Amino acid sequence: ALCGSWFGMSVIPGTDKPFPALECFRDFAASSAKQANVQFFCFILAVIQLSAGRIWRIFSERNWRAAGQHIGWMLIIWGNFFLTIRLIVYPGEFPKFMYILYGIGLALVMSCGVNWKQASDIFQFPFDIIGSFTDVLSYIRLFAVGLAGAAVGGGVGYYLDVQAAELRQELASTGVQVIESDDNIRLIMPGNITFRTDSADINSSFYPVLNSVAKVLKKYSNSTVMVSGHTDSTGSADYNLALSKSRAQSVAAYLQGQGVKASRFEVLGMGSSNPIASNSDVAGRAQNRRVEIKIIPNK
Repeated sequence: ALCGSWFGMSVIPGTDKPFPALECFRDFAASSAKQANVQFFCFILAVIQLSAGRIWRIFSERNWRAAGQHIGWMLIIWGNFFLTIRLIVYPGEFPKFMYILYGIGLALVMSCGVNWKQASDIFQFPFDIIGSFTDVLSYIRLFAVGLAGAAVGGGVGYYLDVQAAELRQELASTGVQVIESDDNIRLIMPGNITFRTDSADINSSFYPVLNSVAKVLKKYSNSTVMVSGHTDSTGSADYNLALSKSRAQSVAAYLQGQGVKASRFEVLGMGSSNPIASNSDVAGRAQNRRVEIKIIPNK
């Protein structure tokens, strides 16, 4: 409800419907397929829970020195939160107020919580600092366990849902159709935007689209990638078969050049044998001239 996703999935499994999200989190939900958002949510949960524990101890111990110590640890915990976010989730410059949180927090803990006459307290203090950081960091297990649980529970369906969601996001407004079925994902690439007429050379303007496809294929590597070329019925069958095979090979070779393993590919030239529209009119023939990429999860 908060982020409109379930451990990185942006659509309800088996449908094209997005997860419901609270209106105030709509902008956040728009990019919820990005796993960083879910990691951020896990770390927010960490600092809230750890801070609540310190607040409880302030009221239960009812001692001003103890209160100062626990307030100091809360400030350090929040400093650890911003440190973790910048190191892991959203890399970037550390915010200046993070250093202020650390400074005030350390001063309070050192003045109210460390007995400087006890060597054991002095020796233990740096380890307590490290422990407070790992307390926050350990909440990443919520993300990892949840992601693994969703993958096991959803099986192939989950694996396809996540890929299809990311492909739709990457390929929006490119002219490429993303069609998900029970056991595969089909990407339909119109020939008029992919290749020049009667050529197997990929248009340079289509490179960014294939780069996006390669990015998702590399991320979800447990699948077979079947690339098939198709033509309309104009021209001889032998010519169409050869052209469709060459176009499929060009697409496969480009994706391999972007880092997708060659062993995952099957390349087929179908000629005019598998039309998706009528060859009796211009619009239908344009639809039939295409390259399809079928992504089939390995079982």
